[in-house]
Amino acid sequence: RAAGGERAVPPARTPWERLEAACVAHLQSLLADRAHAAVMTADLGRLEPVLKRRLVTMRDGYEKRFVELVAALPLPRGTDRTLWRLQLLGALNWTPTWYRRGRKSPATIGRALVAVLR
Repeated sequence: RAAGGERAVPPARTPWERLEAACVAHLQSLLADRAHAAVMTADLGRLEPVLKRRLVTMRDGYEKRFVELVAALPLPRGTDRTLWRLQLLGALNWTPTWYRRGRKSPATIGRALVAVLR
């Protein structure tokens, strides 16, 4: 199964559109798949070291796509891209704690979270 942030990112789009598509796909996956949400939002510090290393490796591999997407953005000079990316991922990954089906769609939320940081 393709990871949420990778499966919906066509190459011909602008950097902002690619990031938006990845965020929408990420939220759709998080909100539909409890296992994915558990890995992305878990407090990994409480796990056994072997399992923790495995999950951190998986998470870091997934988040590498977001590193690439943020690197391509035309952000203002001096922007700390790591903190910018972590802020976005933090907002996305917190969504399962407050999301209520039927209000705003994952796509609407994903686009809005990118828009406020743009």
